[in-house]
Amino acid sequence: MGSSIERTVQTVRGAMATAGWPPHMAFTMLQLRDLHLALWLHSEQDPSDAEWTAACQAFRQLRKQCGENTASLRALIISDGGAPNTRQRAQFFQPNVGGRHRASAISIALSNPVKRGIATAITWVNPRFRAFEPLYWCEAFAHVGLSRHIDTVWNEFAKLQRSLPENRTLRAIAAAARPPSVNVAATG
Repeated sequence: MGSSIERTVQTVRGAMATAGWPPHMAFTMLQLRDLHLALWLHSEQDPSDAEWTAACQAFRQLRKQCGENTASLRALIISDGGAPNTRQRAQFFQPNVGGRHRASAISIALSNPVKRGIATAITWVNPRFRAFEPLYWCEAFAHVGLSRHIDTVWNEFAKLQRSLPENRTLRAIAAAARPPSVNVAATG
């Protein structure tokens, strides 16, 4: 990963830590072979303007690294319901920030019609965006081409989790990923 992205992410994290507010989201950027990946972890609370602006700056750096070819650009979002507001979404979809890249969001909040509506609205701007419930985490990873990188991505989300309150969506994904236990005594 380019040092400019690493510096941007570290600068943003440092500024957020010294500001003293509780974070509502965490993010990181990494490169996995030919993919440039943004990982976002949201709590139940919507991100503050400062958090969102910082994340958009880091994403802009990641996009610059891809050049005009955004085919390698991916985003995976795990959220307990926190999401950018209308103004923040507009900020993300400005030229040279977001765009029409493959993105998956996994959330326990998709049963909420407002949150489902936000996910639908994002697909109007980015038709390559999909939202999934935790049970369908495999499909979410596959949509963004991460099926072969599950362990690496999971470890990165574990690092992000350290800076936020416990994320229930991560817990639900972990439960869905575990193979069902077999009662050996009952199968006799």
